[in-house]
Amino acid sequence: MRHLTGRFKVLAAYRSFHGATHGAAALTGENRRFPAEPAIPGVVHFFAPYPYRSPFYTEDPEEETRRALEHLERVLLHEDPRRVAAIFLEPVVGSNGVIVYPEGT
Repeated sequence: MRHLTGRFKVLAAYRSFHGATHGAAALTGENRRFPAEPAIPGVVHFFAPYPYRSPFYTEDPEEETRRALEHLERVLLHEDPRRVAAIFLEPVVGSNGVIVYPEGT
């Protein structure tokens, strides 16, 4: 994506797993990335919806979705959308607990 867009940053969710290669480990949003650090630059992590232990302090799936999208928007704005090449997000988080995001995410 960086080559296609000319942009540098990529966003990826915490509690995600994208692989074990150096670049994929940098995108991974949990402790399996630590041995690869310092990793490739420009990766920024954000909180995705997590209905079981909400980082947004709600038990309502609709509110969880709304707050997660607001959080992602804030992160994107703080990182400058003109510098973001891609947002990596697993449709269903597998190896970190089989997390199914709420409807609307």
